[in-house]
Amino acid sequence: MFPTEIKELPAVQLFVLMLSFFVLLLVSAGVSVGLGSMGISDERTVLLTASAVQCVVAFCLPAWITARFSSPHPANWLYLTKKLNIWCFAGVVVGYIIVMPALNWVVDWNEHIHFPESMHKVEETFRSWENANGGIANKILEGASPTATAAAVCIVGLLTGFSEELFFRGALQGIIHRSRVSNAVAVWGAAAIFSALHFQFFGFVPRLLMGAFFGYLLVWSRSLWLPIFAHAFNNSMVVLSYNTERMKGDLENIGLTDGGGISWIAIGSAFLFALYLYAFRNYLLRKEGGIGNG
Repeated sequence: MFPTEIKELPAVQLFVLMLSFFVLLLVSAGVSVGLGSMGISDERTVLLTASAVQCVVAFCLPAWITARFSSPHPANWLYLTKKLNIWCFAGVVVGYIIVMPALNWVVDWNEHIHFPESMHKVEETFRSWENANGGIANKILEGASPTATAAAVCIVGLLTGFSEELFFRGALQGIIHRSRVSNAVAVWGAAAIFSALHFQFFGFVPRLLMGAFFGYLLVWSRSLWLPIFAHAFNNSMVVLSYNTERMKGDLENIGLTDGGGISWIAIGSAFLFALYLYAFRNYLLRKEGGIGNG
């Protein structure tokens, strides 16, 4: 129906991706409303099911539709065909442990940003959105039985990690990269959109940094499976920590100070992570090749 030259244009691919995303987002919202009206007594079940529907319909399908439109080899277009050795995945876990104190400090700093008095109403609006989203997350994650926790790991951890990486890194970042801009523009552009679409200003910066990390994992490894693993691992750890009160407090407070100032632990964590990331990048580029163009 469309000439190959048209299908290969990044602008056309981006149009297909965003059009299918917004249409299918409305479809998934309609399905979620339908689930809420079915009279299911367990609110957590409704929320988890709605989340799973959104992952598949609003994120996986647009990415796959765009890949099928753009290439005769959609899995390859989405960077899904390359296999990695186990040390690549182990390296992500080590990096996660090293950076945790620094990331906790960034999360805490972003949460406590205050706008000027003239923008007080704007801050109130943003915080109301934040509280609404946080309330939904708490209903899904807190106080769950072992079975419900396992379901949350599967959906909030594994499925969300897979679907969001398929959309934001595999499709969106891939399209930006194919427009012949530098890797940095592709990575940070996709990361900024990824963070903005969560509509949580007071979590924007840490989510931006994580999105960029996921993006560079794709650039360095040429495989979407590595950022998928990193995203799913992070989300799964959040789910598990919510259901272990002591673990939640311990993990969230590493790197923070009582007075809210800069923590030497956080500074050390950031410094060590920078060194580790440089070494890990070189390992991935040497072993896996990496994506060219800057």
